[in-house]
Amino acid sequence: NLAVEALGGSGRAPALIVLRDMVSDPDPNVRAAAVEAVAMIGNVCLDDAAQILETALASEDRYQRLAALEGLNRLGVGLTWEQVESLLGDPILEPAALSAAGRSGHPEAAPLLARALGEARGAAFQEVLVALVELSKAGLPAATAARRELASLPEGARDRIIALAQSSTD
Repeated sequence: NLAVEALGGSGRAPALIVLRDMVSDPDPNVRAAAVEAVAMIGNVCLDDAAQILETALASEDRYQRLAALEGLNRLGVGLTWEQVESLLGDPILEPAALSAAGRSGHPEAAPLLARALGEARGAAFQEVLVALVELSKAGLPAATAARRELASLPEGARDRIIALAQSSTD
């Protein structure tokens, strides 16, 4: 694991060649560390890192999928709605999948995000709200869907959104 962390910490694109193989290592700890290291290098070589991370989303190992999804989220890589939707049934993946839903740009993400916003608390509320804002910036169909879903939120959720917006401008 130390070697994997060193490769990730190198910040050098050639490390991706070695890390690509380590993502499929038999040891789950090595695989997870390799996925995290790929995400660390992603800012240097985004396309290659995103390809490796998207491949890791198909892993049987849910923790490897979580590391890949969180890495893609940190890098700001948008996934298709179909990719996001396939991750939503797993409670371990769902918080990260909700963040990814906003970048999917798909109008079908709006009801999911609005429902999650109505139920979320604390940092999760803020993360879902950011995802909903990202969705609303994805174009007219997504913005219209987001607006419609926000209007249908319970009053308490709308009050929390307004309070959060007011506190962020102070």
